[in-house]
Amino acid sequence: MENVSGKVVYTKKINIKNVVIIIMILIGVYTASQVTNLVGVLTGEATTDGRRVLNEAPSWSGTSTKVKLAETEVEVWVPDVVMLNFDSEKTEQTFELGNPAQNDMKMSIDLIIDDIKLFRSGILRPGHGVTGANINACFQPSSYKAVVIYTFYKRSGIKLKEFDLIKREITIQAEGSGEKYKEGVNKFKKKSE
Repeated sequence: MENVSGKVVYTKKINIKNVVIIIMILIGVYTASQVTNLVGVLTGEATTDGRRVLNEAPSWSGTSTKVKLAETEVEVWVPDVVMLNFDSEKTEQTFELGNPAQNDMKMSIDLIIDDIKLFRSGILRPGHGVTGANINACFQPSSYKAVVIYTFYKRSGIKLKEFDLIKREITIQAEGSGEKYKEGVNKFKKKSE
């Protein structure tokens, strides 16, 4: 409170002590998040690329095929998926992809169209999968060529490390009226468009 020309004027002064406390809290929150990820990496519950093991993923029991991995030629099982159906009116898509129970390694899944990553799963234990994802885009009704990348992980000591991967070509069939796409909100566009 100051007295200026006979008037009482209230002024707020910045308390440096409070600012320092707020900054320390923010630094603590950031550090805790980094330590949590580091602990995840060290215990095998996360990888160095930030993927985490999805311990709460639903059970998956779809059909699968035995294949050889790209570089190591180790035999693994991958889902028998050749087509996914998308609703052209929604950004939240429903599909089932998973890590077959016959595998002894954890696996992650990436879904890509024309070098655009639509979906990236966390790390799935054998017998578990995903039931859909928010793609954040509406599709024009059409068929799209896509690639699913199944990446397999093995433990190295206590760490979980990428072991090898396999790519499978699939078709995404987007069906519906296409109204959301015509509205121009969150359109999926291939790089060639």
